[in-house]
Amino acid sequence: MRRARVGLLVTLLLAGCGGGRFLNGAYLDETKGFRVAIPPGWERVEVEGADLALRQPGAGVTVAVAASCPPAEEAEPAILIRHLLFGLRQRELIRQEPVSVDGATGLKTLLLAKAGGTSVLVQAVVVRRGNCLYDLLAVARPEAEAAGETAFGDLLRGWQFTRVAP
Repeated sequence: MRRARVGLLVTLLLAGCGGGRFLNGAYLDETKGFRVAIPPGWERVEVEGADLALRQPGAGVTVAVAASCPPAEEAEPAILIRHLLFGLRQRELIRQEPVSVDGATGLKTLLLAKAGGTSVLVQAVVVRRGNCLYDLLAVARPEAEAAGETAFGDLLRGWQFTRVAP
């Protein structure tokens, strides 16, 4: 199941192959209809199930994007978030709220959990646009909370849909 593979991001913690390409300081996936600006100094890392995963060296933060067109699941956003975070233990929900991502409404979740015996702070957004489902994640060590907040904010601000409803 695609969701279980994306959940592996959290288990692997901080480690995407995708069909997109890097162009002018951004990652562009024309097939899945998105572009995301890459903050200076971030490095691409491999995470199974992710179209793109980036790590900020020394900051203890990884961000990732996974998109599926058409989506593998048609459930409500709250259920999709739970599936996305499958495999995490001792979850403590900090907040969950609607969020706008380049004009599309999604659901943003922030929680503290255990992955492989390690505490992690996870921010996740699921958003639908057209016939695609987009999962955006940031995983950080709890002591890197501020860096994680900044990284996820950068990811959301740098996000752009590249066509009308793929």
